[in-house]
Amino acid sequence: MARASNGEVDVRLAVAWALPSLGLDDSALTALRQLSTDPDEDVRDWATFSLGQSEATDPATVEALFARSEDPHYDTRCEAILGLAKRHDPRARALVDRELAQPMVGALIVEAQGLLDTDR
Repeated sequence: MARASNGEVDVRLAVAWALPSLGLDDSALTALRQLSTDPDEDVRDWATFSLGQSEATDPATVEALFARSEDPHYDTRCEAILGLAKRHDPRARALVDRELAQPMVGALIVEAQGLLDTDR
């Protein structure tokens, strides 16, 4: 997964986009966690989306999602929160509530709220 640290943003974006279709083994998850901290918001967004949609529940993946729940990029932040809600992470409720208090709320947060409401 050396391409995950490539100096070209287009290469890193392609890696973040393609990895899930190749299978998410430990090395792929490690690469996605690395890419979820990328300086480019599109790379972070795709990597976070891929982590959130994966079935991975290992602590490193959950913590990577939690770290992105504070991302300044709205879509990345919402993908992370949805990923935490899918895993029934207890921190997800406060994150969803924080986003619901904003003037505009996206579909990913509404989806996360629905997942958490089924936990009650």
